[in-house]
Amino acid sequence: MVRKKAFRYTEITKGWKIRDYIEHLENIFNEVVLNYEWNKFWRRHLGVFDYNQLSELGITHTWPNVRPAGTIATSVTTGTIRRKKIYYTKFDVEKFWVVSIKYAVLQGGLPANTGLFVSSGYDPNCIPFTSTLVGETGGYFYDVKILHLIYSEVSNERISKFIRKYGSFDGILIFVTYLHRFLNIVDVPNMVHEESIYIHTGDVLSYNVFVAIKKLFQRSNVSRFRISNTYVASEGGILGTNMKLVSSWNPEVQDIKLIPDSALYTFREFDPETGQLEEKMCLVDEIKEGCYYNLYITPLKSVFVPNYDLGDIVYVVKKTPSEIIIRVVGRFGVPVEFELGGRIIRAKEAAVIKMSGLSVISDKLLEKCGNQGVGKCLILVDNSKKSVRIYSERKLNMVRFLNECSRDPHTSSLITALELGYRLKNIYGDDAKEILNKYFEQFRKKHGVLVI
Repeated sequence: MVRKKAFRYTEITKGWKIRDYIEHLENIFNEVVLNYEWNKFWRRHLGVFDYNQLSELGITHTWPNVRPAGTIATSVTTGTIRRKKIYYTKFDVEKFWVVSIKYAVLQGGLPANTGLFVSSGYDPNCIPFTSTLVGETGGYFYDVKILHLIYSEVSNERISKFIRKYGSFDGILIFVTYLHRFLNIVDVPNMVHEESIYIHTGDVLSYNVFVAIKKLFQRSNVSRFRISNTYVASEGGILGTNMKLVSSWNPEVQDIKLIPDSALYTFREFDPETGQLEEKMCLVDEIKEGCYYNLYITPLKSVFVPNYDLGDIVYVVKKTPSEIIIRVVGRFGVPVEFELGGRIIRAKEAAVIKMSGLSVISDKLLEKCGNQGVGKCLILVDNSKKSVRIYSERKLNMVRFLNECSRDPHTSSLITALELGYRLKNIYGDDAKEILNKYFEQFRKKHGVLVI
């Protein structure tokens, strides 16, 4: 049923321009979304909703803890820095898959018979992550055989057994956090073929990540392969995608077509020199090519959430009445500047540390330090020098620290980063006193994570 709806929807929307999609979503918000009981406040407040109203509604920084009647799935995500639960109704799940299948069809991603999906699986409370939801329902809606592995289950044996039974994978999606680890563990012959698609999502598609993807295909003697760079948010579904046939690094693989089916978009211009955001909220008609923006979404979901802050900075590569091409350049971070040893340190306070395409959640890393009672703590990451320095009042037990990091999926990528050449050092006591005092006196904090 969902597949049929997706194919029908694909035919209906052929030739639509962005303005047509906006009107289409406005109608659904008015006729369906705002009539749900939990959205009655917004119905009274907005009356008849239209896209232009979003510029006056302000920004939503925290996902509302609303559990709709008829919830059929729950996800836990830290994708936008803050850990949150997101509830899905049948309406939400169906919309997600109708749009996803549409763009898979348009890009030549269907039909597919087999797929590999490597995700974070379950959190300690056994609540499914969104990735689990995608993995388990993907096989049903796409009618393909999917091998879904969580990061701790990756093995040559399970993958080889699947390939012997069903053949090479037509599609592969490995959360970027686990890609390097996957390559260290798995080396199965003929895992992919010439027409296989690698779906990248979860982080900026950097050169380092691309090299790892290429290595996966080269192990099966495939030199030219298809890669789909896909922009997905748990809160909104699929927001952007592309498909490129590549054999070597091409920066154009970073360019993504913004999908107008999943959400209504608003923007605030971002100055990359100062790290400042403009106050004005821009609508689609007001954004310009060659400019950077913080992106906000009002997702087409049963819970109405206006101008939700994803925390992502995008660069507008191209804008026409029919399409917007963006490049996701990273998370918005708060610029910080202070003096250390006679030189000025310019960095960003980051809730998610990025290292060669790997993600480490900052507060979880600080938690591992705090568990040892090291006192004030500052973590300084310099990607250009591949160094991670932990400044603390008292000495950190490095063996215990790394052991704890390896057991937590939010921090385990630090271990992989060290395997890729990053250096970790703990500076403590008198040697750390100067930087700790300067940083914490200036910013009135007891801990921090800065990325240079």
